[in-house]
Amino acid sequence: MPMRALFIFLLLQTCALTDSWSQDFEFHDLQHYLYYDYETAMQQLDHDVMDNPTSPIHLINRAKYLQMHGQTADAERDLKRAAALSPFMIDLYFEEGRDARRHLIEIQPEKAMITLDLARRLLFYSDYLEYYYAHNQIGYTYFSELSEVIDLLLRHDFPRALTMSEQINDKNKGNSIGQLLYAIALIENDLLDKARDLLEQILFNEPELPHAWYNLSTIEAKVGAIEEAKIALEKAIRLDSSFSKAHFDHAQFYGEIGEYEKAITSYNKVLTQNDNLYIEALVNRGLAKKMLGDFQGALSDINLAMEIHPDEAILFKNRANLYLIEGEYKSAIEDYKKAIQLDGNFPEAIYNKAIAHLLQYEFEQGCIDMQRAAQLGYEPALEKDASFCHLRF
Repeated sequence: MPMRALFIFLLLQTCALTDSWSQDFEFHDLQHYLYYDYETAMQQLDHDVMDNPTSPIHLINRAKYLQMHGQTADAERDLKRAAALSPFMIDLYFEEGRDARRHLIEIQPEKAMITLDLARRLLFYSDYLEYYYAHNQIGYTYFSELSEVIDLLLRHDFPRALTMSEQINDKNKGNSIGQLLYAIALIENDLLDKARDLLEQILFNEPELPHAWYNLSTIEAKVGAIEEAKIALEKAIRLDSSFSKAHFDHAQFYGEIGEYEKAITSYNKVLTQNDNLYIEALVNRGLAKKMLGDFQGALSDINLAMEIHPDEAILFKNRANLYLIEGEYKSAIEDYKKAIQLDGNFPEAIYNKAIAHLLQYEFEQGCIDMQRAAQLGYEPALEKDASFCHLRF
């Protein structure tokens, strides 16, 4: 598999693994807030969310409290943000089993689920709006209108988001947060030239705005101007060294061109932020180490991720893949078994388990797994089942 495809594949496999939050906050469970009257409890909940913007726990607590008081729309908004930060926390706090992203799917079932990458980018703007509204630096109307644009983008209702953001931008000329959201709406509607013109206008007035440079890099990457995208991305990083999404994309860029040591350096910078990209950066750093032949380093990163999420099927599959490459077939098979136990419809794990059995000359069990993966529609298994197992048995 080409390096670019391999990195994209791992990213797609691990986009649900974005789960990281500050470990040093003062945490109260929901019961704590029930001792107060509604107004006092909401003030405390709002304060906790503001003080811990990357903590899904506090958002979930506020959502549950709002649900108790019949404020379903506000609760759903908090759940969307919490799920974007950490699908796993939704799974911990609500009883929906393995479908940890049900709350996102419910928003617009025909879209299946929102793109987590977009959700991460929008969280910055959502937190920005809440901060400035809480400190009386923007009015309620502007706050609520831009919040609705964010909500429309999260729902993948890009045409309406574009119309609304354009109207807001016309009424509030020169406000960078509104202009940046308008630029994102243009990008998501594939109006890239117009988005580029807008961003260049923003940067002419505010040349040190890192998120404008980041959005410009997104456009350049979409049109295949990789070097220009890299330059814009590095500009964003120079302006904001704590911009973890920019560091993450920087690492992805280096991974795609095979410069794994530089990719690891950028992933390390993501990991120091301990934010919602932590797990994904950890797993991708492990992949980069594997590509450099550092099996133990790769295994260490996967094991660390598994300490944080001990019951995640994808992590067992990823570790099993490492064992498979190293020829440790029995260990690989045990991890594939665990992945399949956690997710019974995991055709890649079933297929790879079949390969591990076949490499140990366990042809009967290998072909049983191969046929099972083929029945689930996994294309490589369909080919192998037809070309090997049907001929042998």
